[in-house]
Amino acid sequence: YGLSPENPIQVGGSFFDGPDREHIYLNVLRGPNGESISFVRLGSKNAPNSFVTLDEYEVTITSTGETFIVYIDMYFYRKPYAPLGLSCGGNMPLKAP
Repeated sequence: YGLSPENPIQVGGSFFDGPDREHIYLNVLRGPNGESISFVRLGSKNAPNSFVTLDEYEVTITSTGETFIVYIDMYFYRKPYAPLGLSCGGNMPLKAP
């Protein structure tokens, strides 16, 4: 979940509020033991076999330097969770738009 373009994290929204919703989601993520993370947007790409555009982020666990690439869909919504290898630093504040 979230680690491949075939199964992206769906935060919902639109062209206008989608990037903010992505950042809200990413700001809740933590390393597996609650470590802080940083993230950088790498760009956008089309989802396989779809016209949906995904945003690709590199997420780094600050203390270890371990990196993950996560794929986020800002147009469709499904209750978001942390990808395998990461955790949430609190309740996920995103609700269906």
